Amino acid sequence: MRARDLLAGGESWLLWVGDEDNNSFADTVCEITDPMAPTAFAAGGFTRTNLDGCAALTIKLTCQP
Repeated sequence: MRARDLLAGGESWLLWVGDEDNNSFADTVCEITDPMAPTAFAAGGFTRTNLDGCAALTIKLTCQP
């Protein structure tokens, strides 16, 4: 994905964290759909706490050519 798509005014996106217990059904633990702040890219990532079923979720952002 391009950074501009993750910022406010960008494309719609969904980051989903779930649990699949060896069957065809997966349980959603938490989701993020809100725009990222430019500071998250400068810092190389971000952490969200108390997000649905996630006590803490840390995301690392990596630039690729």
